[in-house]
Amino acid sequence: MAAVTAARHGELALLVGLVASALVAALTGGYPPLEPLAALIMERTPVPIANWLLDALGPAGKPFALYGSAAMTLALAAPLALLAARGPFGRLNRPLALAMLVGATWMLARPGAWPGLVTLMALTAGTFVWLERRAGRARPAALQPPTTPVSSRREFLVRAVTNAAALAVVSALPVLASAARVVLVGRTPRTPLFALEPPAPRLAGFALAGLTPEVTSVPNFYRMSKNVADPVLDETVWSLAVAGRTGRALSLTLDDLAALPRVDRWVTMQCVSNPVGGPLWSAALFSGVPLAELLRRAEPLPDAAWVSFEAPDGHREQLPLARALDPSVLVAYGMNGEWLTPEHGFPARLLATGLYGFRSVKWLTRIEVLDRPRAGHWEERGWSAADIHTTARVDLVQPAGASGADAAGLLAAGVAFAGLRGVQRVEVRMDGGPWQEAELHAPPLAQPMWVQWRARLPSASGEVRVEARAIDGDGVGQDEMTRGQYPIGATGIHGLTVRL
Repeated sequence: MAAVTAARHGELALLVGLVASALVAALTGGYPPLEPLAALIMERTPVPIANWLLDALGPAGKPFALYGSAAMTLALAAPLALLAARGPFGRLNRPLALAMLVGATWMLARPGAWPGLVTLMALTAGTFVWLERRAGRARPAALQPPTTPVSSRREFLVRAVTNAAALAVVSALPVLASAARVVLVGRTPRTPLFALEPPAPRLAGFALAGLTPEVTSVPNFYRMSKNVADPVLDETVWSLAVAGRTGRALSLTLDDLAALPRVDRWVTMQCVSNPVGGPLWSAALFSGVPLAELLRRAEPLPDAAWVSFEAPDGHREQLPLARALDPSVLVAYGMNGEWLTPEHGFPARLLATGLYGFRSVKWLTRIEVLDRPRAGHWEERGWSAADIHTTARVDLVQPAGASGADAAGLLAAGVAFAGLRGVQRVEVRMDGGPWQEAELHAPPLAQPMWVQWRARLPSASGEVRVEARAIDGDGVGQDEMTRGQYPIGATGIHGLTVRL
């Protein structure tokens, strides 16, 4: 019974330490201790398993890393507590257990994590010692009533519920701490960059309920991240370094970036893990500085050939220097007339237009010019996607009269995208029949933007399937072979089946 009590004290002490460390992490703008462990689980998961989870769960797979890290942490609390209270080394028991706790947390340390780690170790050790001393003053075990089967079952149920609740609380801590950091971390109040005017329609009839809007609002813009809890950077101490194989090293604050000539560009972004017809793509007006301008000021040396981009969450990607100098590539600090939000990379992010979203590193802190390639985070994991694939999505199929027009037949509509190549044409077919050309909402807002399309189809009843394919600006049709997201992004024809 003493060993069981010590184990329970260890779990309770660790829970107290984790809650306190998450609060300290939120107040200091750092990371709660569980977040690095969850990130480690995600990074060390074998690629085939990780890709299977990505296909099956999408963004919902991240909570499983949190649950796993919480379960592992609480499971380690019991043996550490037993070593501290009942170990074979006498007076060395508690120092040895504390040293093991320090060592385990040190291995997971990352910049900004130390306030939370110190709090975790101090509160865990102090709470455990207090609980053990308090238990030592309790009445002797011989005076306690004997345990009955009923009380054993009741105790088992209570313990199960308690452990489940503790696991849920501990798992939620990194996410809650991240949300708190958004509110607490330093950010200078700024007026909006400009008032975004909704783009005027070039053709009538594209304001259809259910059709993807040309411009995505910031709250609705898709979000994907390799992190369980994303970084929240303190603008008052943040700077962007441009260094490496350059004649000059730059260090730029957000005010420095904002003082440079601003460019505003309509851009559609798509995640490489977006399935055919999936929701992980959005479009917005991004504001910032051309990366080429920063590189020009840094004066790349003659042997410069690659540019690497780094963020404090460990995300690193690279571009060939020739691609980095493309005018479409931005260091962006604004989105739809507002300053970037923390979720989308505040204070600044890379915008690698025409490439899948993982190349556009958020929370950018360092740009390094290199004379040789350095594999990025996702390249190291086998992802090799470059330019975005041409694709079309069917958003709606409905009777033509449902849109208010006095027309017979069916109306199909959706969006198509081909990166920097632009979309030349979209074709639609019904129930495997011949392809017919759709009408585009042209001209698009910009070349690297998706384009809305619509098509009139014959009347039909019962179950109907409508499919769409896009042809890019070079006259090349999209890849119709069905493939999954890994390793170069999904391909195939998207369709929508409806019952009329």
